[in-house]
Amino acid sequence: MFFKFFKPRKTECIDIKELDSISDIDVIDIREQAEYEQGHIEGSRNIPIRKLLLEPMRYLNQSGKSFIICQNGENSTRVVQILNKEGFDVGSVSQGMDAYGKENLALAD
Repeated sequence: MFFKFFKPRKTECIDIKELDSISDIDVIDIREQAEYEQGHIEGSRNIPIRKLLLEPMRYLNQSGKSFIICQNGENSTRVVQILNKEGFDVGSVSQGMDAYGKENLALAD
């Protein structure tokens, strides 16, 4: 069993508290523009999921890690798994924007 030695790369996740503690971080919000405009993380970029997956080289930080966020963490986890398989250095924000609401953290409008 040659393949049992190769384990899939585990998706790196950070929580919102970790995200808030990092000053210079590339955050990509993959929600649709209308959702993004209702409230988003200060400094994040809105690149809807379809756009990001079609042209990841155009949008991802080539010199460092990018973190992907969605509403509840499910879509961002899937997108990160796809992009990691393609060789991109990306991680997911666990529980997504829902966690911001639960923690009552400030959002940009």
